[in-house]
Amino acid sequence: MKILGWVPGAKTPAGRHSRGMTDRAAQVELSIDLGSEPISGRLIAGSGQPQSFSGWMELVAAIEAVRDPDEPAGGARVREGIN
Repeated sequence: MKILGWVPGAKTPAGRHSRGMTDRAAQVELSIDLGSEPISGRLIAGSGQPQSFSGWMELVAAIEAVRDPDEPAGGARVREGIN
């Protein structure tokens, strides 16, 4: 087995087929507040509510929420609404 990566705290290394893939896709609209520090803005998936984010971790959490809406966002704070 070829090892492709390692996640800190994982019990086993990630492999080529670690997670199943599907043919599904999601369209997202990303609005970034220019000049903001840290990065901030809004992400809208489909006809859903805008999710505001501030910082890279919240942006990633918002994207992950689109990828798997049944999973909590890993404890990251994702605010709903527009700033």
